Amino acid sequence: MGYVQPALNLGACVADTVSMGSEIVLEYPNGRTVPMVVDVDIAPGSEFELYGRRWHALGPVIDWRSDRSRNKDAAKPILCKSLGRIGKGS
Repeated sequence: MGYVQPALNLGACVADTVSMGSEIVLEYPNGRTVPMVVDVDIAPGSEFELYGRRWHALGPVIDWRSDRSRNKDAAKPILCKSLGRIGKGS
């Protein structure tokens, strides 16, 4: 699993929180999606760096096909869109 570097504006002090991690779906510019679990809590509106890209967390994934079989109380993964590559001219 890759290292997630949260943006400075996430706010919470690490010593004051217990992170259970987040289930996310990375969506690349070409439309490819990659589901994964990361070791930090990712909230909608936050930004982070992973795999040489900057990501923006939009909100829960909405998939009408899986809603029927999925537990309604279970947390849905957070959709994260790429904001571009880090470094060399993005």
